[in-house]
Amino acid sequence: MKDPNNWIVNTINQTLIFADKYIQMDLKLPTQRIYGLGDRHHEFLLSEGAYTMWTSGQVGSYDDGRGRGGLSGAHPFVLYETMVPGVFAGLYFRNSNAMSPVIKFNDDGTTTFSFITIGGQIEVYFIAQGSAHSVIQTYQTMVSFSRLPPFWALGWQEASPALSAGTE
Repeated sequence: MKDPNNWIVNTINQTLIFADKYIQMDLKLPTQRIYGLGDRHHEFLLSEGAYTMWTSGQVGSYDDGRGRGGLSGAHPFVLYETMVPGVFAGLYFRNSNAMSPVIKFNDDGTTTFSFITIGGQIEVYFIAQGSAHSVIQTYQTMVSFSRLPPFWALGWQEASPALSAGTE
């Protein structure tokens, strides 16, 4: 018999709205230790609040820990600890529109995680429990690895004298 007190994500009595220009999906997570959500330089442990993401393709600063700071890309992936200490799970929301994940801590130690977007197609991937490393490795496999551009695209063809010194 499975333990009813050991769950990864709960959708019972949670909101699910599909409208023309509004999608909201609420999930209950078993912890308040949640990490992730995009271009983050510090404050990897997320606090309550809205983390609005809009991919504008502009060079911008890193997120200051309160959302809305990263402009170059959106990675709506969260890593969170399950009810078993040291065991993690992950959620990846794939959508190309503006999105606003909202985190609300509940009094019982759980979290209501709301994923809100202005429409489009939405894909939700649940990455089952494992070590933090294995969950992130699974996520990285799902989104693919970045390719190394050719050296000439990085400016190596215009080597400075300091770089070419000693090569003769």
